[in-house]
Amino acid sequence: MKRKIKKLTEEKKQLREQLKIAYADIYKKNLEYEGELCPPLFCH
Repeated sequence: MKRKIKKLTEEKKQLREQLKIAYADIYKKNLEYEGELCPPLFCH
């Protein structure tokens, strides 16, 4: 049981990293097109 939970948290971490990378790409593209656009994850 514990092993399953650990595996799930690892998968969540990996997904989160992938999301961050995807958002960073979108953010860079938006900066190129719009000047200064802020996706939700990067807003202050």
